Amino acid sequence: MEEKRPNTPRNSTVAVSPEIGKKLERFCDSCGITKKDFISLSLDYFQRYGINPAKHESPAKEMEKLIKKNDQVIGFIRKQEQDILRPMLEAITTTEERIKANIGSLATSDKLIEFIQAVDSNSNIQVDTRDKLAETISKQNKEVKQAILTLARYLDEKGKAGLIDRLFG
Repeated sequence: MEEKRPNTPRNSTVAVSPEIGKKLERFCDSCGITKKDFISLSLDYFQRYGINPAKHESPAKEMEKLIKKNDQVIGFIRKQEQDILRPMLEAITTTEERIKANIGSLATSDKLIEFIQAVDSNSNIQVDTRDKLAETISKQNKEVKQAILTLARYLDEKGKAGLIDRLFG
């Protein structure tokens, strides 16, 4: 008695006309594959690429569709180039030329440092001048006070009129 193997794959038979059978055999021989492999590979191919062999659309029609789509994309890109990219490039070029023309007049770090040093030097001169002026005014005030004191003593030799007390008291 023969033992049945569980899970043994069973092959099935596909009936085709003798003419199709010969075509299939010649095609498989030219590709170097068996009829079984051809059917398996063909099914995988149709499923992978979503091709329905019953529609029988020729590759030429599909290529025409792709070429038309490609032409549309190229047309869109050219329109974008004309409407957006070229004006943008012109604006960038103009801006770059303006920047190059004005870059020399912009403040550089050396110019800023020189300006800050000049302001600092001017500030120091003003502080020194103010200090000297304050010293001179203070000195003159002391001299004026001394002169008034001398004059008051001379006028009020004996201090009877109280002039010194009234002026400095």
